[in-house]
This record gives sequence, C-alpha cells and structure tokens, in this order.
Amino acid sequence: MSRSGSSKATRPGCSAGCGFPFAERGFTGSLNWYRNITRNWELTTSWAGHLITAPAMFIGGDRDPVVNWYDPAVLRQVMRAAVTNLTSYTMLTDAGHWIQQERPAETSAALIDLARSVS
Repeated sequence: MSRSGSSKATRPGCSAGCGFPFAERGFTGSLNWYRNITRNWELTTSWAGHLITAPAMFIGGDRDPVVNWYDPAVLRQVMRAAVTNLTSYTMLTDAGHWIQQERPAETSAALIDLARSVS
C-alpha cells in the first residue's frame, strides 16, 4: 500500500493515471522467462541460422541495458543481416527497456507507420 492508503502502485513522479507495470499481477511471469532461460535456448535451437523475412521494425532506447550490451552500430548491422525486411531501426534518446511505457507516442507512431507500410 502507498502512504495514501491506496493499493495502486505508482512510480515516483507519475500522476495517478500513470500506472505501474506488474502492479496487479506481479512479476513472476516475467521472472519465469529468466528462470527457464536454458530451456528456452534449447527449444529454439532449430531456428538458429534462420532469417526473419517478414516486415519488421526495431525501436529501442539508448538507456536500455539489454541494447547497451552491444555496440549500437554492430547491433544495427547484425540485425539487418538477420532481419532481411527491416523497415526501420529507431533508437530513442533518454529511453530505457520499457519503451512502450516510457515513450508511448513515438512507439505508437512507429507501429502505425509499419502497419501502413505493409497494408
């Protein structure tokens, strides 16, 4: 519960309507992905070396720790090689891992642009 007596979780600096991921259902499902990571790799070995040929886009944040494991130029180059119909590659400044929550307008606009380009 928050100090106001509400059980609705909010992040510091957010208005009441901001919401907080996982406030209602918890974080167990997301953690289970990582708890099962070895099995996930085993289940996807048959896809190794396959290319993604469907129209796709990348939108990420320059403060995303997952993205920052890679040199941005190398990430883009490797992605273009594996995703043969990469329609756009966008790296948003001052955004992290939860791009759709952190930058909803830009994320929605990019998704709409992708949908329009393939319809």
